[in-house]
Amino acid sequence: MEKLSGMDAGFWYLHGKNSPMYLGAVLRVEPKVDGIGISAEELVELFAARRGRLAALTKKVWTPRFGIGFPHWVEDDEFDFAYHIVSEPEPFDQADELDVIVADFFVTHLDKDRPPWQIRLCHDTNGNTFILVKLHHALLDGGLGLEILAAVVDVGTSDDLHELSVPSMSAATKTPNPVDIALESVIDLVSGRIPAFLNLKKRFSEARNEPEGHLGAALGSLFAGTPCEISGALSDQREFRSVSFPLTVLSAHAKRINTTINNALLSIIAGAMTRYFQERGLDPIESLLALVPISLRGQGSENGEIASSKNRLTGMLVSLPTTTQSPLERLEMTTKAVVESRAIVDSLGAEVLHELGSLVATPLISMAVDLASDLSLFDSINPLFNLVVSNLSGVDFPLYLLGHRIDSIIPIGPLAEGSGLNITAYSYLDKMELGLLSCPRLVQDPDLLVESIIAELDEVERIQVTV
Repeated sequence: MEKLSGMDAGFWYLHGKNSPMYLGAVLRVEPKVDGIGISAEELVELFAARRGRLAALTKKVWTPRFGIGFPHWVEDDEFDFAYHIVSEPEPFDQADELDVIVADFFVTHLDKDRPPWQIRLCHDTNGNTFILVKLHHALLDGGLGLEILAAVVDVGTSDDLHELSVPSMSAATKTPNPVDIALESVIDLVSGRIPAFLNLKKRFSEARNEPEGHLGAALGSLFAGTPCEISGALSDQREFRSVSFPLTVLSAHAKRINTTINNALLSIIAGAMTRYFQERGLDPIESLLALVPISLRGQGSENGEIASSKNRLTGMLVSLPTTTQSPLERLEMTTKAVVESRAIVDSLGAEVLHELGSLVATPLISMAVDLASDLSLFDSINPLFNLVVSNLSGVDFPLYLLGHRIDSIIPIGPLAEGSGLNITAYSYLDKMELGLLSCPRLVQDPDLLVESIIAELDEVERIQVTV
C-alpha cells in the first residue's frame, strides 16, 4: 500500500459534485508530412511500452471505511490503457468547438473505482491532433505532471517506442484485508493526525510571538476575498478559453522594475480583471485575492510529509491591485503584495498546508463541500479567494510525440467552491500559454475576459520607459 499524503488526501476529499479536482492540459500536435495525425491506438501502444515510467497511472484510490485512516494507492487489477485513452469519433471544424469539448471534458467526473485520469484525442479538419489530458489533483501537482509528460514525449522526431520492462504487481499494492485496515487506521491516527495537530499547534504558537505579525495577517486573510461577480457558488458547467502570447512581453515588463516573470504575469491578470469589470459596467473593486500555488520541488523543502506527497506545493494569497490604471504602478503594487504574502508563507513554514491536510482530510470534507454546493453557501459568504493564478515553468525547445511536433501545451487547473476562475500559465518554446477555466454562472463573458487580457498585453508592450 502507498498512503496518500495529507495534501493528496485533501485534494481527493475536496472533490465535489460541482468542483471536480482535475488538472491537465491540451496539447496541439501537428500532423506529419503525410497529413496523418495520432490515433488513440498508437497512444495506447506508446503508454504500454513506457509503462515502467508510468506506474503512478496504474493505481486507483482505496478509501478506508468511516474515514478513520488515510486513503491509499492500490494497483488496479483490471487496468487497461485502452480504457483511459479514447478518441472523439468525428473531427471538428471551428476552434470554439474545441473549447466546448475541453470544458465538458474537465467537468465530467471520472470513475473513482478506477485510476483517476483520462486522455481524449480530438482531430480538426486540418489533420491536427488535440490531446486532452485530465488527472485528479490527488495524483499529481503541476510539477509531477511535467515529469509524467517527460516520460512519453521526446526531443526528436523518432517514433521509437523505447520499450521498457513492466514491473509486476506485488502483494503490497493490492487492496488491504480487514486486519490491515484496522491496523493502518490506528497507525494513521497515532503517526499522522495527532503529530499533525501538535506540529500545527507549535507552529502557530511560534508565529504568534513573531513581532512582524505574520500569524495575524494569515488568519486575517481567511475568507478575505472580495465578494464580486466572479465569486460565489459553482454550477456544474464550465467554459474554457486560451490565450497565447510571446514570452518576451512578460520578461521585458518584469525587467522594468527588476522583478520576476511571475509577478509580471500577476500584474497583467490584475489589469485584465480591471478592464473586465469596467467593460461589464461593474463597480470598481479595490483588490482581488488570488491563490498562487508555490512549487516546493527542488527547493530543499522536500522532507517529511512533503517528501511523501505527490503534491509538493504550498500556496500564498496575493492581493491583486485593480484600481490603478497604470500598468507600471500595478506591477510595483503586485510585486510588493507578493513579497508580503511570501513572508507570511515563509513564517508559517512550507509544511503547514500538508500538516493541515493530515489533520482534516476525511470523507467529512467531501460531505461539507457538497452540502455547501447544495445550499449555495458561497453566495452568502466571502470567498477564501477570488481566483487562482498558477504559473508552470516549461521548456524552450520543441517536444515530439510519436514523431509529431507538439505545437502548443495549454495547462488547465481546477475550480474550488467560491471561486469561478482558474488561470494557469505554461511557457513553451518562445510563448506563454494561458488556460482559462471558468464557471459560466460566475464568469459570464469569458470572451470579454480574453479580450481584456489581450488589451492589457498590448498596452504593456507600448510602455516606454523614461530613463
